Amino acid sequence: MKSYKIATRFVFDGYFTVNAETVSEARQKVCDSCGLVLGGGIHTTLQDEEINWEFPVHPIMTIRSIKNNASQNNKGEKKHGNFS
Repeated sequence: MKSYKIATRFVFDGYFTVNAETVSEARQKVCDSCGLVLGGGIHTTLQDEEINWEFPVHPIMTIRSIKNNASQNNKGEKKHGNFS
């Protein structure tokens, strides 16, 4: 049996709704206080009345490259649907 290394990207597209005085402040709040950890979900340190979010629970998967020990890199991204 052969071994293959599959370079893969997962993309979650969604949005945060943030209460702020300016667009700059809203952007800074999201950059400083929001994140996503694999296996841990979306998180924020902001209060519930300051922020809400809408993200699908399943990402879009993209295969970036495939390598095996006997052949060259097979490049070319192939998107594999929106799994939401």
